[in-house]
Amino acid sequence: MAILRRPSDPALSDGDYRRLAELRYGLRSLLHWSAEQAKSAGLTPTQHQLLLAVRASEPSAGPTVSDIAAILLIRHNSAVELVDRPRRRPDHRERDADQHSRCG
Repeated sequence: MAILRRPSDPALSDGDYRRLAELRYGLRSLLHWSAEQAKSAGLTPTQHQLLLAVRASEPSAGPTVSDIAAILLIRHNSAVELVDRPRRRPDHRERDADQHSRCG
């Protein structure tokens, strides 16, 4: 793909607009495919993006909530909610309780 004009050059050619349209279509297609994959796994698209961010992070520390917010382009408090949400689901607590009782 050719490099687009610098932001300081306001005039875009028809070819520039075609390349931008192709890029945007490719991004939308990827996001749609990713959302469908998440749904088929029983996740929301945002939960899927969270898992990808965690998986891609450095194994020694993992991402902070601030990192998650920055990666997902969401507010810090939304990232906190996203991370905490699975822990508040009733089926999650039951599953944890079952695992703890079997391990102990």
